[in-house]
Amino acid sequence: MEVETENKYLEPLFQDGSLYQNELKCDISEKISDILTTITVFGSVSIETSQPAIIYKSKKKIQAQILSAIPHHPKSIDTISISLRSKLPFPAISQSSFRGFTVSPSGFIVLSDTSQRLGIMNSCGTYDFIKKGLNSYNDITFVDDITVAASTINAIEIINLDSKLTERVISFHGICYGIRYYNGKLLCSVISKGIQMIQLSNGQITDLVKQREPENWSYLAIHDDKVYQTTSNYFVRCYTMKGEMLWEHILQQSKGVARGITVDNNGIVYIAKYNGNSIALLSPDGQRCRHLQISDTKKPWGLHFNAITNSMTVGCVNGTIELYDISYSH
Repeated sequence: MEVETENKYLEPLFQDGSLYQNELKCDISEKISDILTTITVFGSVSIETSQPAIIYKSKKKIQAQILSAIPHHPKSIDTISISLRSKLPFPAISQSSFRGFTVSPSGFIVLSDTSQRLGIMNSCGTYDFIKKGLNSYNDITFVDDITVAASTINAIEIINLDSKLTERVISFHGICYGIRYYNGKLLCSVISKGIQMIQLSNGQITDLVKQREPENWSYLAIHDDKVYQTTSNYFVRCYTMKGEMLWEHILQQSKGVARGITVDNNGIVYIAKYNGNSIALLSPDGQRCRHLQISDTKKPWGLHFNAITNSMTVGCVNGTIELYDISYSH
């Protein structure tokens, strides 16, 4: 304890330069003999700073420097492979009734179906029913550790997972499908309107991107202050938080229609290809595309990338939740 106390006292002194040595130097003019004629000053005084006489080494600081020195190499869609880790069956779900889901950093999955049910599942597959809504919940997003927002017809419900009660209903005109939380706001993909932004503090609704074309099953992802959207079955678009479109990619129709979307730490975009049993990968600039066929997956619908575990959760229409590990080759 005494060593730790002394360390806490010494470290700030080295950081602010208190222990640096100051030497006083005096330079005398060579023309001192002409003092009565040409010399106006005797010389100059300055302070020079040199390294302290005591050497202080911080183990933590050295470790931090080593970690920060590791270069980051951008990943490519060509180097990605995925492997199935586990499958979790969604209890009592009928064919084609899966709708949407969201995953917490700790791995809890909140999911909905066309039977208007909302439930929560842990990594072991244990399911707990939360509530039944007046309408089907199309998509879900975490607002905080115990609160989710669920999109539905003409409204968004804010639901407390602990109490299993709806705390608030935000009404608006239009059917919202994809929904994502971002810095105190909800971004929603609304049919025939586009991407709308809702301030949770006051319920104010504004248009981020005006669109006439968004149809059913248009989903959103947010990464690095950018908004990604699947729409009209084959279009993938990327926008800034000011609503400016950065790029657009049109997927191959033969590979299946686009549904859920997520983005990994490298900015690589993943799209669930319903009816194609595959995952489309887009480069961060949206220019290149690659498809990963997943034979075990039946009609993938929703996707979620977990940045902590570097894994992806896939929600399938046939009622299974599949967890895949993502790896990058050199």
